[in-house]
This record gives sequence, C-alpha cells and structure tokens, in this order.
Amino acid sequence: MICLGFFSENNKYSVLMTVYNKADKDSFKEAVESILNQSIVPEQIVISEDGLLTNELEECIYKFQKEYPTVFTIVRNEKKGNYNAANNGLKVCRNEFVARMDSDDIAKTDRCEKELKALINNKYDIVGSFCSEFTGSYENIISIRKVPLKHEEIVRYAKKRNPFNHPTIMFRKSMALKCGAYSNMIRCEDYDFVVKMILSGAKCLNIPE
Repeated sequence: MICLGFFSENNKYSVLMTVYNKADKDSFKEAVESILNQSIVPEQIVISEDGLLTNELEECIYKFQKEYPTVFTIVRNEKKGNYNAANNGLKVCRNEFVARMDSDDIAKTDRCEKELKALINNKYDIVGSFCSEFTGSYENIISIRKVPLKHEEIVRYAKKRNPFNHPTIMFRKSMALKCGAYSNMIRCEDYDFVVKMILSGAKCLNIPE
C-alpha cells in the first residue's frame, strides 16, 4: 500500500531518478514505491530516461504517472548517457531541494525527512548518508558503505575518493546549477559532481545511518 504524506511550502522537494533499458522492472518499481512511501512525500518525482527503454519499463512508468499525474514528470532522452539524463531531469525539477535516487535502490521511509531537516535547519547544500548493500532481498544486508560525516572530513576525503554514496544525496538545485551539474565522465560523473559542488562552496554533511 502506498501512503502519501503531507508537504508544505517549506519542505517541498523533488526526486530525480535516471533509468536505462537494462534496469530490472521489479527493482525499479520497488525503488519508486520506496519514494512514494516517504514520511514526507515528494512534491515531484522526475523520471529521466537514459535512452529508449523496454516496453516493460515504459508500462511501469505509465502506470505510476496515471495513478499520480501531478507528482510524476517524465523526461525522455533519445541521446544516451547518464549525465545527460541527470542534467535534463534536473532542469525540470521544480523545487530547490532535490533528492537523487537510483532505479535499483530502496530508500528508508524517513530518509528524505531527515535530509530535508539538515538542509533547511542547518543550511547545508548537500546531504547524504551511509547505505546498506544487499543481495536478493533488501533484508539480506551484506555490507554497509560508510562515508565521512562532517564537512571538513568530507572535503579531505574528496581528494582521493567520492565522499558520498550518490543515491543517498539531497542537494540544493541552485548550487548544482551553479557548479555546472553533471559532466560527461563515464563512471565518474557522480564523483565529479560532488567535487564541483565542494569547489563551488557547498556546505556538506553525511548522516551516520
């Protein structure tokens, strides 16, 4: 059962998810439902297609859009490339706060609420968290990917590796656009995005959960 929570003018946010044709339909469906079940529901969910998708994925997207027509925004990109899909999706996000999400990940129900509070109350520009890696069922956790927590630690760590688990981040759209958003750097666009945010003066935080 999908339960939409309440949002106000102060905590509206968009979710940006890119999806490509090799994504598993059932995993994609679970990922979207985990966002719809957030304790503070997103005002908008942007699905940006990385090239042409399978009929199964398109059918799944159509059903979500039909059920929640005011929530879903679909961006269709003929040109392939995750960076291209991310940038074009970011352009149509209508809120300042944007949560990233991968098409095969599952967000805990309070993820976005906690990240919103950090962004709004403490005036951070990008907030992420730890993430659990699972195989098969999401209850079968095999490892936890920990990342540095405080801004100074994040900046130091960024000199050698990505200090964020990218599918966990929420950021300010204005700062992302200021730094130039995503670049065409295959397998490194997420890391590059974070580095550009830091160099643009972004205040960073990771939540230890």
